[in-house]
Amino acid sequence: MTYAACPNCKEIMSLRKKFCSKCETAFTATTFDNSQFEFNAFNIGALVLVLFVFVTTWVMSDSPAPPLPEKPSATGKTDATAIYYILTMMINQCDQSNATLIATSSSDDLGDAYYAAHAMEVACTATYATIERLKIPTSLGRKVHESLSKTVKICENEYKNRAFTASRLQDMINVCVPSVENIAELRGVITATSDDTILCSIGLANTAKTAGITQADLAMVKIK
Repeated sequence: MTYAACPNCKEIMSLRKKFCSKCETAFTATTFDNSQFEFNAFNIGALVLVLFVFVTTWVMSDSPAPPLPEKPSATGKTDATAIYYILTMMINQCDQSNATLIATSSSDDLGDAYYAAHAMEVACTATYATIERLKIPTSLGRKVHESLSKTVKICENEYKNRAFTASRLQDMINVCVPSVENIAELRGVITATSDDTILCSIGLANTAKTAGITQADLAMVKIK
């Protein structure tokens, strides 16, 4: 059976009809010389093939990743050391801006605190955004890979929270009426920011222990 699209509303219909059932446009078979097509065995077979390829691709894309190797490869420890070093360098900039913010809490200058909080938000946002894109190779072996993957996720979340805290501090400073009580509250919030990344620090220490990373290994990365 031959079908075609109505030239007016594009409704698909049989050419046996004399008018479009949707918009009632009258037509003849010659109207559709360039648009008609047939549902024959070849077309149906081609359609089934396309659907099969699509479904197969979709299923395979959701297939679980192959299991991680139990033991690290020959470059496993070197790779783990490099990633550990990169991760610590990533978080260092945010930590330094946090230390600068805490230093401002010793004075009553809200302007200094505001600019320090802004600098911390920028630094910590860059930190967690970079951690988010960090790829962990399978060469580390299953145990180290799992430990480092967990640590990376913890660090990403904690530094994201630290960036949010810095943003909230700016809002607090903007509406703060200088007084002994308000300054004391701000100092408490500022000082507490140093506790935001404890789990990240613990995770890094555990990963270093699991991978057997030593200060000598880190020194070699720095030299390179």
